[in-house]
Amino acid sequence: MAIIVIDAGHGGDTKVGGSSANNATAPEGTLEKDLTLDFAKRVQRILSAMHDVRMTRQTDVNVGIAARAHVARDAAADVFLSIHFNGFSNPSVQGTETLVWPGTRPPEKSYALAKLIQKATVGATGYRDRGIKDERRLGVLNPQNHVAKTARCLVEISFITGPGKTNAESDEKRLKDERYKDTIAEALAEAIEAYL
Repeated sequence: MAIIVIDAGHGGDTKVGGSSANNATAPEGTLEKDLTLDFAKRVQRILSAMHDVRMTRQTDVNVGIAARAHVARDAAADVFLSIHFNGFSNPSVQGTETLVWPGTRPPEKSYALAKLIQKATVGATGYRDRGIKDERRLGVLNPQNHVAKTARCLVEISFITGPGKTNAESDEKRLKDERYKDTIAEALAEAIEAYL
């Protein structure tokens, strides 16, 4: 039985320890912080039958960046996955990307996890593969905040400000479909299982 920590990005109403309350907002008002919590709970439900799955937050509260990582550090977690959604001023931008700490390369554990997460998420959304990125020093992925054995990455599932799979829908509309959300959550869970 592995220990898995799922981090629902953002939360609450104020910035806490470097974590903003909410970054992306869809055109009709859907908030990134609400989607991340919804998806984290779905992934937790799927994996809890087989593993010890912990969450950095269970409700609409914000948790500092280091505190999120320390949930995984204190548990000596095997996997840490932070779930996010992107937003951009240009509403035509769409795609999926997974972030790792700068300099993370194959065959490192975190890169192996990120590769599986990226492939599974792109397969579930059908959106453009924006690849694995290592340009940003994100505190939740900082090796100093984790034990050495923890594979860690952050997935940006889609741009909630962008188009859906067809021109007739938006990503926001698509994310209101329970079956679609389950498909993505199952893909994330399967990627983690494949890594383990």
